[in-house]
Amino acid sequence: MSEIDGSPYLNDKYYPGNIVTTSKITYVDIPLRYNIYSDNFEFKIPNHEALELSDPSSIKEVIMPDGTYLFVPFMNKMNKRSLGFLKKLNDGKGKVLIHYTIQLIPAKQAGAYQQPEPPKFAGEQKFYYVFFGTEPAVRIMNKSDLINAFPSHRLEIERFIKKDKIKIRKQQDLVKLMDYYNSLN
Repeated sequence: MSEIDGSPYLNDKYYPGNIVTTSKITYVDIPLRYNIYSDNFEFKIPNHEALELSDPSSIKEVIMPDGTYLFVPFMNKMNKRSLGFLKKLNDGKGKVLIHYTIQLIPAKQAGAYQQPEPPKFAGEQKFYYVFFGTEPAVRIMNKSDLINAFPSHRLEIERFIKKDKIKIRKQQDLVKLMDYYNSLN
């Protein structure tokens, strides 16, 4: 890891967080940081190396100073079901979530007129998802993805998007839309 440029972490520093398990056990003030590349949380034990959560599927949520992360199924960019930690942006039956990604770019060998380059972490991105708790979270890439995520309230959602000029790339707009959806139920 020390030979790789960049960082795989959302924040390099450890922050005190709470871990809530699916069996409703809460671990309080654990020094944690989120590793975007492995899509897992690391915790620090004094005088030891960082350790990853060994069974993330037993975790319901991780509560950090910057927000709450849910361990949920989601449809990844290849449209395949995955499991991972997604940051929750609102409460209610329907939720807007963020999934962070980062790439590991392999080392480049020396070549004609080119110096060798070490491997590096780069291209951090965040993707928005909507989640209703029963099916995998759906990635929102465009307006039709957003409208199709609400099949039972399609017309109301379309009207709300048009009336309030909702932009799918704006986090606060997505939260506003989901709050509206939650008020319908």
